[in-house]
Amino acid sequence: AYGWNDGSSHVLDAFRLILQDLDALVRRGVNIGLICQEQSVSISNPEGQDYLQACPRLHHDRQYSSMLETCEWADHVFRISYLNSAIVAEGERIAGKVASHDTTRAIYIGGAMDHRAKSRTLNRFVGEEGELIDCVSFENPADSTLWDFLFPKE
Repeated sequence: AYGWNDGSSHVLDAFRLILQDLDALVRRGVNIGLICQEQSVSISNPEGQDYLQACPRLHHDRQYSSMLETCEWADHVFRISYLNSAIVAEGERIAGKVASHDTTRAIYIGGAMDHRAKSRTLNRFVGEEGELIDCVSFENPADSTLWDFLFPKE
């Protein structure tokens, strides 16, 4: 119905209507939380080789990207993963080998080349040694550390 390769434009236009409705809720003081699966997206690098980045699983191509528009719209984009993941082989870091990690979960609140995350307000928090906090670990489902950062008690 949309012709060859016109579907991506339609998907983006339809998704903008959803963001518009969410904006109306935000203006009324409602907190919005969107949960997405994760996908690997090829990111163009003008200074070198393109690379893969873990991003929210929303439509993305070079011309039309609901994923990029949603990440720009949102105040916070978090990535939930393991705290210390590394590529290891026989105990050493070697690219392209088996992934190994501990079992501590973390919520990444700052972005990096390998994943997309951001926070418009949490980037002001620093650790005990003055470093910016880019992830918040949690040990059990009842851990409310992230919510305490997001919604401080006055």
